[in-house]
Amino acid sequence: MSLKKKQNRQPSEPISNKNPDGIISFTFDRLTSEKEYNFECFDRRGKNGGEIAKAFLQKLKSLSGLSAINFFSAQKKSIWEVIPTESFLAKRFINSLELGNDAKIHVTRFGSQKYRFAFLRHPEDRNILQIIGIDIDLSWYDHG
Repeated sequence: MSLKKKQNRQPSEPISNKNPDGIISFTFDRLTSEKEYNFECFDRRGKNGGEIAKAFLQKLKSLSGLSAINFFSAQKKSIWEVIPTESFLAKRFINSLELGNDAKIHVTRFGSQKYRFAFLRHPEDRNILQIIGIDIDLSWYDHG
């Protein structure tokens, strides 16, 4: 009698897409190298930079407890909004990311609505949000 070897089958799609109520998480693997929009932006604000960084981390903490369904079904502008790449005034920032034409940049406000951070949804795991930049001087796009 021989034992059958168990086959390791790869799922046809990422597990989190099969579980849309999964908890969101963040990664910084796509964070821009542009100093005014990465972690160095906090240094440019001197003493106030520490408070802005703290507000950023608090926002990440509060969002990381949400399910993907709750996060992405929230009313536009209450938690996030999609900004078309052509609306960005900060072209160097956009160009540094090497995005495709169909990229959807999501923007979230933090620090009493004074600052923004942008993210992409990971292509293989839609519950992972790839933070691509932090805008503390509102220079990314026209806020109308």
